[in-house]
Amino acid sequence: MPFQLSIYPYVLMLALSVLTISACEGYRCAKGIVVDAENMEPLHEVTCYVKTADITWVTDSTGSFDVCNGMSGCVSECQPIVIWFSKEGYIPQELVNEDAEGKILLKKED
Repeated sequence: MPFQLSIYPYVLMLALSVLTISACEGYRCAKGIVVDAENMEPLHEVTCYVKTADITWVTDSTGSFDVCNGMSGCVSECQPIVIWFSKEGYIPQELVNEDAEGKILLKKED
């Protein structure tokens, strides 16, 4: 029987390489609800600008947002996320590395 090179070690190496690359997340996400600080009502059409990824998101009628940094290659830890929340008539607010599972309170301008 002639010598045959088994393909299995190569498939295993490829699979491990793909798993290693896909395990490198290198980004951070934040989600939550933006509300009026006075009456706790959800605020729609709040601009959520992710400064670290140059992405803009607008809250829906429930005040919800769910944003992430973009991928920046394989890194050993999550990159910071910086989000700027703004709406006309309210004081803008910036969050850094906030796991905003709760509520973001925006205060009305004086």
